[in-house]
Amino acid sequence: MQSRFWLVLLCLFLVLGINKQLDLHSDLIKALRMYVIHSGLIMYEYPLKLSVVLLGAAVLAFLAKAVKDVFPESVRNYKMIWLGLLMLFFFVFARVVAFDHVFSKDTQFFTEYFSVFFELPALLIILVGTFYKSIS
Repeated sequence: MQSRFWLVLLCLFLVLGINKQLDLHSDLIKALRMYVIHSGLIMYEYPLKLSVVLLGAAVLAFLAKAVKDVFPESVRNYKMIWLGLLMLFFFVFARVVAFDHVFSKDTQFFTEYFSVFFELPALLIILVGTFYKSIS
């Protein structure tokens, strides 16, 4: 069971790393921005944000329950790593919910401020948690 946890963690970071290096999300954001402008959805920015928040919260709740059911021993043994993963998913979720990268080109808040307080510490917590558990 522990090997499956590490395999899932490896696959997660592999996908995130490939996306970061190849910048796969930029084309998707451009296409979404053009679609929002041409379809007139820009008028419904706040209802769309609310529906994404509700859907995202439901998905995160489902994932949290699934993780606790599938990896109960891992959650108990690797609390620090799971805290880092939770922070990382919160960062990704907050960026998706904000929709600012789709509705406007001003993304300075999320690229600088939010990244410094959630993404980087989350990655450091995961890294430290990995070495902390292997030492003890």
